[in-house]
Amino acid sequence: MVFLLLVLGMVLLMKGADLFVDGSASVARKLKVPSVIIGLTIVALGTSLPEASVSITAGLMGSNEIAISNIVGSNIFNTLVVVGTSAVITPFLMDKDILNRDLKINILVSILLSIFVLNGMLNRFEGIIFLVGLVLFILNLIRSAKKNRVEDEEVETLSGIKCLIYIVIGV
Repeated sequence: MVFLLLVLGMVLLMKGADLFVDGSASVARKLKVPSVIIGLTIVALGTSLPEASVSITAGLMGSNEIAISNIVGSNIFNTLVVVGTSAVITPFLMDKDILNRDLKINILVSILLSIFVLNGMLNRFEGIIFLVGLVLFILNLIRSAKKNRVEDEEVETLSGIKCLIYIVIGV
């Protein structure tokens, strides 16, 4: 029975991911913004919601080690396994904007977290710094998207409500 639930969960996870990506890609086409911007905002935030809920719940229950371990472990897993597996399956070229802006931000945030936790804790002020950093990063992405609008693609775009439904179900 447990094995059946595991398989069912994996099937639902894959179908949810498909719906989420389809909805997000349609949003990108509707807003005429590069897909990378949608990937760095809607998709990144949506796929991080489970981790956020685990870490917030763990923090509220006093299990701070689980909260920080979840964050660090997820970053390591995404970098090594997700990127590694994707590159093995199909090599991909990196957009120069990702290399020049976003990859540097990723490295900077990792270094900043390392510095903040040197004293064995992460305080509210440091948390606020991270949240303000996220807002500034997203605002920068929006500015970039407005500057780099893409031409209409001849690909079917979902209706606005269907995009939203796909994204919500996918999450």
